[in-house]
Parts: sequence; C-alpha cells; structure tokens
Amino acid sequence: MGLRSSFKTARLALTRRKIKNMSAILAIALGVTLMVGIQITTDTLENSFTTGLLLNEGEVDIRVSNVTGIYLSSADYQNISSLVEGEEGIMPELSTVIPALIGSQFEPTVQIAGIDSVYPEVFGSFENWQNDEIFDLNQILTDNTTILISSHLAEDMDLTKDTSFPLKLSTRFKQEVPIPFTNQTTLVDFNVNLFIQGIYDSNRPGIGSQHRGVIMSLDGLQDWIKLSDMDLSDDFVNSYAISFKNNHFNQEIDEKFLQEKFDALTEAITVNKGTDEEYKLYSISSTRLIFFRIIDFIFTILSAMLTTLGMMIVLTGILLITNVQLMSVEDREFQTGVLRAVGENRRGIFTSILIETSFQGILGGILGLLGGIAFGQLVALYLADLFGTGQFSVQPVIQNDVIIFAVFVGVLIGIITGILPALRASRVNIVVALRGIKVAFEEKSGRNLAFIGVILSIIGLYFLLTNGIINEDLDYIWVQAGWNQLAEWKNILLGAGFLFTGLGMVLSKYIDRIKAFNLTAIFLWGTPTFMFVVAFDGWVIEFTNIMEVLLISLVEIVIGSVLLVGVNLSPLMRFLRSFIINLKGLKGVGQISPALISSHKTRSTLTFAIFAVVLTLNVVVASLVATNIDSTIGRAEFESRGIDLMVTLSVPENTSLTTYTEELYNLDSSITDVIGFRTYSPIENSRFDQFVATKDPNSPEFSINEDVLPLDFGEIKPDQIRGDSLNANDEDWRYDFYLDDLPDNVTEKNSIDISNDEALELSRLAWDKFFDPSYTMTAYNISFGFGNFDFEGGGGFGSGGDIDDDPLIENGTIVRNPIVFTDSFILPHGMQIWVPMNTSDLDLPVYQKFTVGGAFDNQRGGGFPLAASFADGGFGDDGFSQSLGTIYFPDRFSNYTTFFGDLYRAPNAYDSFLIKTSHPLDSPENDKIALRIEEFTNTLDKGYREIIGDNFIVATAKSLFSRISATIEISQQFTSFLQIYVSFGLVIGAVGMAVISVRNVAERRREIGMMRAIGFPRYQVMLSALLELVVLGLIGLAIGVVNGLIINIGFARIQDVPVVIPWDTLGVYLSFITIVALIAGAIPGWVASRIPAAEALRYVG
Repeated sequence: MGLRSSFKTARLALTRRKIKNMSAILAIALGVTLMVGIQITTDTLENSFTTGLLLNEGEVDIRVSNVTGIYLSSADYQNISSLVEGEEGIMPELSTVIPALIGSQFEPTVQIAGIDSVYPEVFGSFENWQNDEIFDLNQILTDNTTILISSHLAEDMDLTKDTSFPLKLSTRFKQEVPIPFTNQTTLVDFNVNLFIQGIYDSNRPGIGSQHRGVIMSLDGLQDWIKLSDMDLSDDFVNSYAISFKNNHFNQEIDEKFLQEKFDALTEAITVNKGTDEEYKLYSISSTRLIFFRIIDFIFTILSAMLTTLGMMIVLTGILLITNVQLMSVEDREFQTGVLRAVGENRRGIFTSILIETSFQGILGGILGLLGGIAFGQLVALYLADLFGTGQFSVQPVIQNDVIIFAVFVGVLIGIITGILPALRASRVNIVVALRGIKVAFEEKSGRNLAFIGVILSIIGLYFLLTNGIINEDLDYIWVQAGWNQLAEWKNILLGAGFLFTGLGMVLSKYIDRIKAFNLTAIFLWGTPTFMFVVAFDGWVIEFTNIMEVLLISLVEIVIGSVLLVGVNLSPLMRFLRSFIINLKGLKGVGQISPALISSHKTRSTLTFAIFAVVLTLNVVVASLVATNIDSTIGRAEFESRGIDLMVTLSVPENTSLTTYTEELYNLDSSITDVIGFRTYSPIENSRFDQFVATKDPNSPEFSINEDVLPLDFGEIKPDQIRGDSLNANDEDWRYDFYLDDLPDNVTEKNSIDISNDEALELSRLAWDKFFDPSYTMTAYNISFGFGNFDFEGGGGFGSGGDIDDDPLIENGTIVRNPIVFTDSFILPHGMQIWVPMNTSDLDLPVYQKFTVGGAFDNQRGGGFPLAASFADGGFGDDGFSQSLGTIYFPDRFSNYTTFFGDLYRAPNAYDSFLIKTSHPLDSPENDKIALRIEEFTNTLDKGYREIIGDNFIVATAKSLFSRISATIEISQQFTSFLQIYVSFGLVIGAVGMAVISVRNVAERRREIGMMRAIGFPRYQVMLSALLELVVLGLIGLAIGVVNGLIINIGFARIQDVPVVIPWDTLGVYLSFITIVALIAGAIPGWVASRIPAAEALRYVG
C-alpha cells in the first residue's frame, strides 16, 4: 500500500475520532501558545524595558548644544536646521533646577523647563492629569509666574486629581548683585512665589514624560535665569532637541537609522576636517543611543534567563503532546493490528500517523497563535501594573513572523511528537494486537541504540579531557584544582552527561535496561547536585558567566530525576500497592491504580515529568525570593554598622542659634548617635566651573565639554568614622563603613572573596590611609571618557577606563597624589582626577590632583547611605548627572575650597546626618522617628523653623531599611514577573492533566467494564481514576521540590547566605496539585463509574 492509502487512513482517523483528535489538537495548541506567548512576552518586555528607560526622553532623538558649554541662541536654530536632514521637528530647550515648596511639602531639587508655545507637534502635547484634555499653553502660561507641574511632582507633594487651582509654589532663584566697594559680584538667593495652573500627565509618553518637574513659558524662565548673569541677553537656550520620528512608544526608532543620522550630523558640524585646526561647531549627544547599548547588554542577560525558562516551560507542552499522541496509538492498537493483518506495511502506518499529527499541528498552531496573542496582551497589562509605567507605555509587541512561526511550530511539534508514537505503532505485533492481551517480557536494546551510546560516550570523554589536556588553561579533573572553576564545571557537566548517557545505552544491550538506565539517571542527577551542594560551598569562588552552567545543570538535574523515577516506577508502585491495600475499603483500588500506572510506564513518566519540570522552576523562583529577602534583611542589620536613619537638609544648618544635632537628640530619647556631614553640589548651585576634571585642565587636550563630570563633594572627618578610636588597631569605631576598592598597600587579596570580618578589617586600614596626611597613592594609566564604556561587553561605567597595571609617569616620575573615596559608579579605581578647590585672582578654578583610592561598597548594608546614585533606587527624575555620585575628601582639604572653607561655611554647618537608634534596623519605630523629624523640621512657624526663623529649610528623613525595602521591592517585581512566567507552565500542566484524564477513561473502557463485571462498586472505579492522577501529580511535585531546593542551595552558596525554604509556597503547590488532580479526574471518573459493564466490554477503540 502506498501514500494514498496512508492519506485515506489518516483522514478516517481524523473524521471518526473527533473528540480524541480534539484533545491532541488542544495539546498542540497549548504548546504553541507557550512558544508564541513566550516570544511575544520577551519582545514586549524588551520594548517596555526600553520604553521605561527612555520615558524621560519623550520624543527626542538627538540634542545639539554649545561646544563650549554656554548657551545657544535663535541664530543657532537656523544653522542647525540647515545641517540636519530628515527631521520631523526641532525644539529649543531651557531648564534649570530649583527647590519647590507647596504647603508643607518640599522637594530640594526640581527641574523647571521653559517651553516654547509654538513647538512642533511631533514632540507631543501636555495632557491634563485630571480630565485628559490637552492644555493650551498660550492660554495658561501667560507670564513668568504661571506654571504647570507634572503628575510625578504632584504625587510627591501629596496633591490629588481633586486639587483646586491656582495653587502657590514657593521657590528660590539666584540673582547676581555687586559686592560693595569692589568690582566683583556675588550670587544671592531670593524667594519667589509661582502659581500652579494645573497638572499634566507625566506618565503619558511624549513631551509630558520628558518633563517630570515644572514647566513655564520659555520667555518666563529666561527672565528668571538671566538675573543670575548680568551679561546674558534675552535670547538663550541650553540646547535644541531633534526628533526624527513621532510616537516612539508604540514603536521605538530603529537604532541603526538613528546612528546614521547621528553620524551624519557629526560629520556636518565638523569644520576643517583632517587638519590640525579641525573642530566642531556644536556638541551633539543622543541619550537614546547610549541607552540602546545599555539595554542591549542588560537584555542579553535577561533574554538568556527568559529563554532558559521558556525552553523548560515549552518542554512541558512537548511532554503533554507526546503523551496524548502515545495514548492515541495505544488506544488504536487493535485497529493497527488489523491494518497490518490486511497487508499495510510499517512504513504506511508510520506515514499515516505522521500525516494525522501534521494536520493536528496545523489546527493546533492556528489556535496556539490566538492563545499566544491573548497571553501577550495579558502580559502587557501585567507589566504596566507591575512596574507602574502606565498602560500607554507598555504595548504587546507582535512581530510579523510570529504568525508563520506559530503555524510552522505547530506542524513541527505535531511531527516531532508523533515520531515516537508512529514508531511504536509501526512495530505493533500483529498477533498480540489482535488478541488484545499484552504480554510483558524483558527486552534489551538493539544495536542502533548501542551505537548511538558509543558516539555519546566519545563526546563525553572529549569534554572531560578538555580540562587540562585539550585546554591547558584548565586543570585535570583528577586533581582538586580541576573542580574549582565554572569553566571546568561546564565541561564536567557536559562530559558526565554525555558519557553516562552513552554508557547507559551501551549497557542496555547487555544487561537489564532498568539497571543500565539507573546508572545514567544517577550520574545525570548527581553531578549537578554535587556541584550545587558541595562545589559551591567553598570550592568555586568566582561566579561570572554562570548562566550557561546553570542552564546545563538545570536540564541535567530535571532529566536525571525524571529518568531515575521513571525507570523505577514499577517497584515504587509495588510499594504503593502494599500500602493502599491495607487501608479499609481501598483494597480493590490499591490493586488496580498502581497496576495501571506501572503498566503504561512511558505515559506515566511523561505525565509526572510535566509537573516535575514546571514545579522545579516554580520552587526555584519561590525559594530564591524567600532566601534573598531573608538574607538581605539579615545582612543589612550587621552591614549597616548601626545606622538606622538618614536625614538631609535643603540648606546647611544654622549653627549660630542652635545645632541640628542637639535638636535631634532632644527630639527622641531612642536616638543614640547623630553623625553630621557637610556636602556640596555644584549642579544645585549652578557652579559649572566646579565640576571634576578627568584630564589636566591646563593641557591643550582638555575639553570642557568631554572631560568634566558633575559630581558632588563631601567632607569626612576622623571623628565621624573612628569616633574616639585612633587607628585600625582599636575596636570601637563610630562608623566603619565598608569599602570595596582599597588603596594601594592595604591588601593584595581580592576583596570579592573575603568575609565581612576581613572586609571590615581591611576597610579600617583603608580609612587610616585616608586620614593620614603623609599618604599618597600611585595614579594609574587610565584613559577615561564616555566613549570608552563597554556596555555590550558588560563593563559598564565602573569599568569605563582602560586600566593598565603600569603607573602614570610624568617627567620620568611616578605620579602620586592624596586620595579621595567615592560612591560614584563612574570613576575607576586608581584614576587621577582634578578637583576645583578655590579660585585664582583671575576668577579661574584652582585644581588639586587626587587619586581615586577607594569606593564605598554598594552591596553591603544597602550601600553607603548618603550615596546619591542609590537614594531613589536608580536614576532620578532630575537627570542623569544628578545620580553620578559624590567625591569625599579628608577635612584637611576643606579650608582650601570655596564651598567648605571657613569664609563660606561654618565647620559644623552640616546638611546630611546619619543616625543610630536603639531599635533594630527593620523596626517600624525608625519610620516613626523619621516622620517625627520631618514634622519637627518642616512645619511652618513651628519646631526647627521657628527656632532659626526660616520657613524655607526642609528636612528629608528616611530609614535605611526603607531604602533596602526599595531594593527588595525591585527584586520582588522582577521575581514576580518570573513567577507569573513559570506559573503559566502550571496552567498547562493542569489543562494537560484534564486532557490525560479524559483520554485515560476513554481508552480504558474495557478495563472499567471488567472491574464493574467482577463486582467493583462505582465509588472504587471513580477512586481508581482519581488516585492515578493524584499519585502522578504528587510524584511530579516531589521531584520539583527536591530539585528546586537543591538548585536554591547552590544559589545560597553563591551568595554565602542561609537557605530559606518557603514552606507556605510549597503548601500552596501541594494543594494546587491535589485539587487539580481531583477536579481533572472527578468528572471522567464519575462518567467511568456510570458505564454499563456490557457496553464497556464490547468497546474496541
């Protein structure tokens, strides 16, 4: 018989077995839904991640500013317009930073932007937060006192959608005034009242999301800014924004296209190209291009993680489909025997089943596409709610090739999952099939399987011999040193996996299959288990590039555990049988259910394997959340070094009347120590001449546009850190916060691999160097610049410089400087920097050279409490530069500065305070103290304001634990997404269990008839169906829990924290499996119990 008969057989099977074919189509649809849903989810997550990072950019693609750092004018607009090609719009930008006081609510730094009332429409519109109407700026921003504020600022100021307007906002601007009897001027603050006319929605993508603070008319802001500079004209802006595309948030601009536009504009603004006099007319930048590189790097890691999870989840769908297809073959064994008896050959039967499964795959692919799109839509809504970015910023992304992909995958899944059933059907024994009586006998593997086993064994040996022999950079596996690197473990995992899989196949030809494959299963499961439990407990100490090793170990541990239980299913069921038959009223059930499970070993293994895979993933995610939260809180209590609260003042305290420290002690008796610090921000004071230089400002190569950083400054005194202690040999330090990078000569040991106590000891030694006036540190050869940052390579900002081991040499001498410490993520350790200390007679900055000698450890204790880059858990709304961090130098340099010197600021005029209390770190009492401090400082005409006579000073108080909680919340948001991601596999498992239950009852009508004929009551027939599903579900649960906890032990070993077992979550999984099994088996079991014995015995499939 030929292909035509195969098609005819397949057609008859499809048209006459509609209900059973629907179960196969449903299984394929679920599998395709998983694949398509995961693809849409990954694309949607990447798009929403990009949107979230670039929300502050609005519709801006490129910015053009003055190459010297000063303002541009309207004349520059004409020039820039002639240089740019293909733009949708060009818009002037002018902004500055002001303090904002609304009622008793205060924000020390709020961005205020001037908006041209006739800006191009491509940049979007300002929409009313209260009623979604579009603001007419010409009617609202009528003078230099009328403003609109963003919904972000409104929420920070406790304003609601029911707030009435106009509303007063008090602020301060600076004015340049002459110093009497001199030719010099100085800047003084003066108070101004602005009037809020409404609130615009800054969550809505567009120009509203670009401005998160205050907007007023461009002319109005120019009026206020030019008061600070008598030489300014009426026509000035910071920059011009260029947009090449509208509505970036539905579809982001193509990176390659934007890069081409950026390069073309760079070329156009370059004058005298290729000569010694080459220069650029303007400075151009593109935050979008920078963040594209960051996103590519971050999402490469994230995508690898999601792909790993997705592959494992999709595996559950494949297991379900294969199971259902096996049921179809076994259900039609009699018909297959008839076909073989009347002359159909094995190839014809194999072909007809593949044709049948291909057709099921097409229908399943179409249904799966619809399911995947629905799943993607739900994910988009979930992401918008989870990250709080608003429904407009998260849209499901469906690529054009997804439709073709869905149908193709459906057919492919149908064919692949149909191969095993088709092979089994084509090898049916004719006599056994026609008799309908299965005869069990031991069988050994054939030559083909043994040959494959030999090949796999050779591959395994190759990987094992790679360590030390093929790759001499690695150590041999027969020495202890060959087990302490992840690269070595990668080869060990692959080698053991292939070798023992191959040995199992080979041995199965000569010995019992169960014994042979037990060997394979034990080593497949045991190798990654040994790595997680033993090797990660001190053997392996460096965990970079761990994702690939985790993927391999996850696959092996799941396959090994499922195989181990699957090959030993028969003895396991015999044990279950011996237990159940001793229970009153269940002797018959105990005889039947275990026998049904073990008689269909392959199908039963596939069934519990579904839950084993998804529960392994779910338990891993749940355990990681519990372990991370518990360990974070536990570590922070010790690593915070006693600090519980952080307080910052909007201006330095007034020490002529009282000290803020004394007032804090008097405010609450549980406050045990107050450590005051002096800090200074050039940005907030509009002192651009006080930026840190990364090149010698006196050298011809120095560029004021490229070689300066807007970092803040801080002063640290010995008593703030040491207290009454003299040096590192004394134990009772006041605040010995951890350092990460350490000065030269402190240690040769890698600080990543040391304990807290060792890190503390080394940090104290580093502080001694910091306060030692005679200590200087070598500056190293580091070329620094934003263009050097390797986002794609994972270097990030902290590795921005190309660091050489060679010291920096000038005039034949090694350069050595006093050291500073930093909390900035942008400065490499050992880099030479120039800090503007004071000014010369010509009013030019006088620089002091320093070497970056150390960095505060941002991992321990939640990070340095005063670190700007961590204060809000990420980049602030006031711009990228506001989060770059602070340079801290010893107090012996303070009097040389124009910001800490005695002529400018009292030695104890602190603006930042770290507070210790008698309460535990996570005590709610600390939050109450923080609230009490804010009420004492920020209440009009009362408390501290009444004492010093200034209603404009404002305190911001936070508990350190609240900042750690913000970090935990971010972690929980991410793991919550992963939890939803992997929980979808549980849904597939639940639906699959229902499908399997229905098919089981349909297939076993003859067995059910026999049970009823020999006297089984209906409830025992129903219990038999229920028990089978419950047992298989619980086996999958047990495997998932054990595997998940083993993997979590490995993660805990990596982080050096205790393992936390989420018993409540495991209880939920147990309840879920039990309930799903009961529900999935109840209806089919009830139907089975109602089948008349005579009808069931006549059933032939």
